[in-house]
Amino acid sequence: MVNAINDPPPTPRLLKPDSGELILVRDPSLSASNPTDVEGDAVFLHFEVATDEAFSDLLYTSEPLPLNQVSTSTTWHPSQQLVWGGSYFARVYATDSGGAQSEMSNVHDFRIKENQL
Repeated sequence: MVNAINDPPPTPRLLKPDSGELILVRDPSLSASNPTDVEGDAVFLHFEVATDEAFSDLLYTSEPLPLNQVSTSTTWHPSQQLVWGGSYFARVYATDSGGAQSEMSNVHDFRIKENQL
């Protein structure tokens, strides 16, 4: 019997930055666990950074990133540097090659340190 329904991949877990972390650089690394698709489809991660917890002010969304095959997590950096002293929220979700999307991950808040110049 063939399953005609494409099930979504499992929800990835946002690993970094830690919730509440003060980051010393303006181009932080975001990383998430690599989910495994139950049907064996290729999985891609999509990171999001916003200025509010509801993600209504979405600043950055990554392109679909293939999973890092030599690690249990995948890392991404925003395309532009974040603002000194800014407060941000990050989350991630997964899609598979069949177009199915996971639930949104846990949300982490983080801050970029104030510029000391």
